[in-house]
Amino acid sequence: MRKIETPFGILYIEEENDREETHRIKIYDSEMRYFDYYSLDYLEEGVTIAEFVEEQVKWLAGRKKLDDLLEGLGIDSYSTSEDWTNLLEDMYQGRAKLVYGKWIDETDGSEITEQVVMDNEWVNKIGNTYILVCE
Repeated sequence: MRKIETPFGILYIEEENDREETHRIKIYDSEMRYFDYYSLDYLEEGVTIAEFVEEQVKWLAGRKKLDDLLEGLGIDSYSTSEDWTNLLEDMYQGRAKLVYGKWIDETDGSEITEQVVMDNEWVNKIGNTYILVCE
């Protein structure tokens, strides 16, 4: 796994020898959670996987803003915040309510915590910023 430092936080990318799948290279967030991937189906003739990874590392490290990274990866719909509670409106479509200092999911009465938010497969964290990828 290769560590990539950006102005907004750490990312990780699989290298050729630590790929889990043969047809893609995965990108991970600062928490080492799966974030996105590059398909190897369209790898140009004569370009090695190691060269491709190096090219992507340079591109990722060159992003100055998180929005530039997300848009460059083709993630068009997302919410970001350094406060996980700011994602709740989009995650719960207005059904998350603050009750006696705790966030509650009105649909089932369960408590919403930072861990509950982070357990959602559409939520990642890069540096101090939480990202909710919206469909």
